[in-house]
Order: sequence, then structure tokens, then C-alpha cells
Amino acid sequence: MTTVNNPTTTSSVTQGSTTKPPGTVNTTQGLQTNTSTDPNAAKTDKDRASLGETFDNFLILLTTQLKNQDPLSPMDSSEFTSQLVGFAGVEQAINSNTKLDKMLEYQKSQELLNASGYIGKTVEAESDKIVLSDDQPGKFSLTLDGKAQQVLVAIRNSSGQTVRSLQMTLDAGTHQVSWDGKSTEGKDMPSGIYTLAVTATDERGNPVNATTATIAQVTDVKMDETDGTVLSMSGAVVPLAKVIRIVGNAPTTTTSTTPSSGGGTG
Repeated sequence: MTTVNNPTTTSSVTQGSTTKPPGTVNTTQGLQTNTSTDPNAAKTDKDRASLGETFDNFLILLTTQLKNQDPLSPMDSSEFTSQLVGFAGVEQAINSNTKLDKMLEYQKSQELLNASGYIGKTVEAESDKIVLSDDQPGKFSLTLDGKAQQVLVAIRNSSGQTVRSLQMTLDAGTHQVSWDGKSTEGKDMPSGIYTLAVTATDERGNPVNATTATIAQVTDVKMDETDGTVLSMSGAVVPLAKVIRIVGNAPTTTTSTTPSSGGGTG
């Protein structure tokens, strides 16, 4: 499937996979633990402390009132009784939040531990990144909603410069593309993470929707405050929910493609 000067596309059948879901234990095995303090737990502790202080003040005021009440006209007990009931309800709500926080933390840790099963495996995940290494070409998949007369793929470096442009004619569906790691001028590009920019049009020049997915080996998993459990695919970070499949040895059909003449500039 790989080429030296020309990219190669491979149509593939996407196989469903069970996403395996955090915390981490052994960083040498690619598992990383997020040691930051849980803001929800901190808020619960703060609420509990505030409730305790308010309740103490309430008891001081109540006992002061009871001491100084007129024995011949004692104060109505229904008011402070309802306040005591209110305090009990608030405390119960805080305790419930504490239990929910613990359940969520447990769920996250289980998700991370399950996701560790991806380490060392090659997966396909929705992303606009492509990973180039010394011993492997850059691989990605391209999915088209319809037949495209012209597909232009710009491969850009970390500075946003287009180092290689590929031009293809593709049918609707998912295709695997392999980049040989060479620039438009034929120079070997350094290993690293590159970005894909795709435009596709049909025979009438109308745009065709196109999405990309990176294909690379998972090197570690970790927790992210925004995306939850994420996979690091040789440096390209993608959320666990973006995984499409674990790449196997399913039958593929190879079709040659040609890079655009004069492509991009490095």
C-alpha cells in the first residue's frame, strides 16, 4: 500500500470496535495519571464547611433565644424546628453529591484502565493529523460523501506551510492514503505531526464533503480535563470517542493516485 513518490489509496471496510475506556498507574507502559485536584470534590468540601459554620451560628442564636425567652410567653418552636429540618435536608444533599463525585471518579478510572488496552495497537481515529516516522510512511483515511472528480490534499508542517500536495480522483466511500514523507521537491521531511487540509469537488465543481482520520500506533493514554480519556498516537492526541476501528488485516483494494504537479511549497 505504501509508495515512494506517489501516494496510494486503499478502500477499506470500516469494522466496528468496542471503545474501551482512567487515572493511571504505570507511566512506563503509557498510562498517565491526572493528579490535579477534582474541582467538584473541592466544592463539596467547601459547601460542607460552610454548612457546618452556619449551623453552629444557628445553634448559638437558638440557645441564646431560649435562655432569654419569657417563661410566661415561650417562643414558638415550629419556626426553629422547620429550620432544623432545612439544615438536615441540605446536609443530605451534600452527602449525595459526595457519593456522586466518588462514582464519577471511579467511572473515569475504569475508562482509562480499559483504554490502556489500545496501547501498542494501530488504530484509526477521526483527526486532521498525520504521523510521519523514520520507519513508517504517514497514513490516513479519507471519507467522501460522494464521488469526487478532484480531491486536493495539502500536507502542512507545524508552521502551517504546505510541504506536499496530493491530487486524486476518488469514488464515494472511505479510502486509505499513504504519504511517502517527501516534500514537493522530493526532499525527505522530518518525523513528526503534520496537518491535513482537504478540498473535494465533483465533475460540476460542486463541493463534496470530506473527512479525514489518522492511522497510527497508540503509545499512551491519559485523562484530559476537556476531552476526557484521550489516546496519544505517536504524538497525535485524539479523544477516545473518536476511534473508528482497530486496524486489522481486512481485504483491501489498492488504487494508484498522482500528486499534483507543482503541488504546494515548503
